[in-house]
Amino acid sequence: MSTGPTHTHTHDMRLAAHGLTVFVAPDADGAPVAIPPWYPRSNEDRALDDHAKHLIELRTRVESFTPIEHTDSS
Repeated sequence: MSTGPTHTHTHDMRLAAHGLTVFVAPDADGAPVAIPPWYPRSNEDRALDDHAKHLIELRTRVESFTPIEHTDSS
């Protein structure tokens, strides 16, 4: 999510939040299990796969601007 002035024509935006979604397949006891990899088959699948790869690349760029939180160990 980015934020910036909405009433001006500036492109001066700043990172407001970011997140990561993780999906896990559980077994009957709730432990994670391996699942087979997904491969795009249709044109729509390939378009979604390309878009996901683009988002990963964008996230990599944004991470370089994300401040690292430091904790005081004393």
